[in-house]
Amino acid sequence: TQTINIYTPTVSINPPTMDVYTYDEHMISCVISDIPSQVTTLEWGHALDYPRPWISSDFLAMVWSPIEDLAGAYTTIQGNVNNNEQTDVLEITSIRLALLKDSAREHRFTCRYKFGETVIEAVQTISLFSPTATISPDHVDVFTFDDHVINCELHDLPEERTGISWAPATQIQDMYEIDDGDSAYNPALLTQTSSLTISNDKLTSLKADEKVHTFTCEILVGNRQTMHIPVTARQTIILYTPSASIQDLQVNVWTIGHGLHTTRDDNEHTISCVLSDLPKRVTGVMWWPARPNEELYTKEDGYYNKRFENQVSTLTITNKQMEKLREEHGDQVEFTCGIIVGSGRHDVSATQLVSIHEQTDSVVLAVIVVIAVLILLAAFILVLVLCRSKRRHDKKRRLELGTDQAYIVSNRGPK
Repeated sequence: TQTINIYTPTVSINPPTMDVYTYDEHMISCVISDIPSQVTTLEWGHALDYPRPWISSDFLAMVWSPIEDLAGAYTTIQGNVNNNEQTDVLEITSIRLALLKDSAREHRFTCRYKFGETVIEAVQTISLFSPTATISPDHVDVFTFDDHVINCELHDLPEERTGISWAPATQIQDMYEIDDGDSAYNPALLTQTSSLTISNDKLTSLKADEKVHTFTCEILVGNRQTMHIPVTARQTIILYTPSASIQDLQVNVWTIGHGLHTTRDDNEHTISCVLSDLPKRVTGVMWWPARPNEELYTKEDGYYNKRFENQVSTLTITNKQMEKLREEHGDQVEFTCGIIVGSGRHDVSATQLVSIHEQTDSVVLAVIVVIAVLILLAAFILVLVLCRSKRRHDKKRRLELGTDQAYIVSNRGPK
């Protein structure tokens, strides 16, 4: 009598297909079942043991390329028999996975066991992914007047992701709104866009604490719980709340009226509008009701002061235009400088009320005074001349009368 033990060895890899991230190592477990003793002849193979991009993937799938221990690439671990079962492991480093992905996304790894003339094998096909996150631009100037939306685009994802985190933001009504974008996952491009919306009220609150803030979107990837790798992207926002100011809200301006100008530019009035908290120079500053007529108005956008983040725009109004304004609008005209900022096209403006008064030209007035003085002086001289002439006439008359009386007396003689 002879007792024999019958074995029917099998090999298996579970799961047969797997999505693998290149950021950590990948381990494939090959289970050899129903064996009488330790197996030392298990072989590992790969369709391609180093990248050959010029060979078609269909051909590579048919090629058996034995895998041996190689530092920085592969490590084979032989298991022990337990209850007629043994588990061998192939460990592939992250460096090797990244190198493999450069040649193709999918790769076939095979464990093979030969006994007698029989060959049994199991295959795991892995799809390689190297997720990345991008936010463009990474620095942006933001006005606190509008909500700000940051879009984080996730690339090379095997499937849609949920629970995408944003730091330091959390989902808070009327402050932060987070959208994973899982409904917008594109399986053809393997992309997904998550967004963070920051309300304008929250932006105003943030600016009160600090002008510059950085927001980060993050997902965790990896094949093992202890090996999750963060994939992140950041955007730094610089907050601005532009304002406009004119120092004098109301001024008095005098015009010399029609036909009394010594020069065209006499008595010009200049309004200075300070535009503050600007990220850069603003062009095309608007002034109302000034029309673009260089002969009547001179408008200057001004130069941007990077240190103080402001610029001063000016409007110069000629005296001739002042008189026109007084005739068209009355004695008071309101001038407004303004700029439009933000996606919501918010108006940032300041005003000055100009009260226009008419005055006589000083030169003309001086001429009139001189003429009046000359007239008075001429009249005074004339009076003096007339007075002196009358005195001479009276004296001569008296002398003539005296001579006549002496003659009469002499002719009478003594009685």
